[in-house]
Amino acid sequence: MKKRHLTLLIILSMFIIPFSSNFADERPNADIILVIDKSLSMIDKIEPVKQYVETSILGPENVQIGDFLIIVNFYGQAELLNSFEIASEADRAKAGNIISSIFTNPGQTHTDIGNALDVAQREITSLTSSDRPKVILLVTDGIQEAPKTSKYYSPDGTFSHRLLDMATPFAKQGWKLFVIEIGESEATRFFTEKLGGTYKSVSDTPTEQELEGTIDEFRGTIILSQRPELISVPDSGKAEISLELKSQGFSADQLLQVKEARISGYGITETDVLEKQQEYSMPKDGSETVVLPLSFPLTLEPGDYQTDVSVIFEGENQFTPNVFSLRVHINSFFENYPWLLILLIIAVLALLALGVFFIIKFIGSRGVKFRVLVEEQPLKKGMDIFSLGEGNHLYLNESMGYISVVKTRSMRSYGRIAGIKNNITFEPLKEKFIIGFKRERQNMIGHQITLKSEKGALFHITFLQV
Repeated sequence: MKKRHLTLLIILSMFIIPFSSNFADERPNADIILVIDKSLSMIDKIEPVKQYVETSILGPENVQIGDFLIIVNFYGQAELLNSFEIASEADRAKAGNIISSIFTNPGQTHTDIGNALDVAQREITSLTSSDRPKVILLVTDGIQEAPKTSKYYSPDGTFSHRLLDMATPFAKQGWKLFVIEIGESEATRFFTEKLGGTYKSVSDTPTEQELEGTIDEFRGTIILSQRPELISVPDSGKAEISLELKSQGFSADQLLQVKEARISGYGITETDVLEKQQEYSMPKDGSETVVLPLSFPLTLEPGDYQTDVSVIFEGENQFTPNVFSLRVHINSFFENYPWLLILLIIAVLALLALGVFFIIKFIGSRGVKFRVLVEEQPLKKGMDIFSLGEGNHLYLNESMGYISVVKTRSMRSYGRIAGIKNNITFEPLKEKFIIGFKRERQNMIGHQITLKSEKGALFHITFLQV
């Protein structure tokens, strides 16, 4: 009998132990914030909402032991009902009782969604577990009717500019946000997208079953863990950004659908630059690199633009933060065509080299400045100095007892003076009248020649540097 009991126990343990292990929740703990609208316009809709939150959202598949829970309700004001750690099933029951107590004081006027988000944000930032995922559920009928005392007041009951302006810094915090609207409005959908959240709508008179179909993976998060700080855009306007995403807390692999990538900043009007809608498969736990193909307006001037990129999603899944800063550099003409710049530089250098060559040649062509000193018959002052460029000639003449230097050869020319670099040479034309000069094209600066005229007069001529 004992053997039979032992065998039965072993068989049962083979089924019970694996079955029990399925209940072990290894998902990371999270901070969960419930924000419930209790304005007068919600009075006939609140019961199915409370039932849905108690039975579905607060169930163990969405809220697990170790999570921290914040419960806020709002109307014209926002009230922090409680914040505590779910340390046991008793704490889960306590949370259900708090949700059940919402609307015990009817007659609350106005609806101030901005104030409710401010209170939720204040409570979130006070948590010490700042590194844990943050999941926010906001349930409202979407009627924005902030009181005049609120900074989010709008006279026509729409979402004020100040409320819309707070959406970008809120989205940059990187919290997963679900907004369930009782009814449906484009204004609430647009505001949710700017907040970086997932928008769901139900009928004006929802049932608990209808609400249960709104959220599948409440606590699963996809985190933007790495992104570029700068991208360069060529003249085609086409560019890509690579994003490192990390998913956790899902029960199965997920489909991430990116619908838009809106970019805005100084000098750039908000516009969708995503080339086409993208779909990515994300593991239930793990990392994945996704690439967003972008197409920028061709009207943007070259230069740097500091921008915010706001990524909009289709479906329930999103990554957070969905708004991040990005420096966009629009390439200049030569950045798009660097080979033209290289050619231009080569051309400029060639022109400079050519210019230097001609300058040197010009300077060299100026030759030398020299003085002709005739001991026996000095030339007139001011008429005894000459400039002779390289390759040019002057002629040494004698006529009627006078020595002269002229540009044109004649019957009275006794020798030719030629310009060379930094010097001159002398070439006798009537050699027998040039006494003692034997070498042609001798450098003559600083040297003397003796000329004997046809009538026998002697002239001692010295060429001096000026």
